[in-house]
Amino acid sequence: MPKQVVEDAKAHLGVEQLSLNHPKHNAFIAAATFKHYLAEMKNDVFLGLLAYNIGPSNGGLRFIMKKYGVTDFITIQPYLQLLPRDYPIRVLSYALAFRLWQKEGKLLAYEEGNNAIRIQRIGVPGLP
Repeated sequence: MPKQVVEDAKAHLGVEQLSLNHPKHNAFIAAATFKHYLAEMKNDVFLGLLAYNIGPSNGGLRFIMKKYGVTDFITIQPYLQLLPRDYPIRVLSYALAFRLWQKEGKLLAYEEGNNAIRIQRIGVPGLP
């Protein structure tokens, strides 16, 4: 967890020590951490989720993006398989594929025409 999120959580919850086993603490920390990464990724939901799941390992997603010179979810596509811990990538991919199939009745090729933007607008299930 980012240090600032921990400090803010302690202050908000009025505790000196956080416990991930305490449901209220755990939920608040998870939400605050996601909010932190979402802001860090300029409110890009896909990048925010990737950053949340990758966490601070290997310098975090922002460091990785800087390393490859990418700026958004579209330009990071060629590098996704190079990111550490492919779990968040698989989760996002499957969630997006399912939502795409629900909305379009088929899976669109990401690289064709304006599909990348169209697919991003459809978004991840459970998120606006």
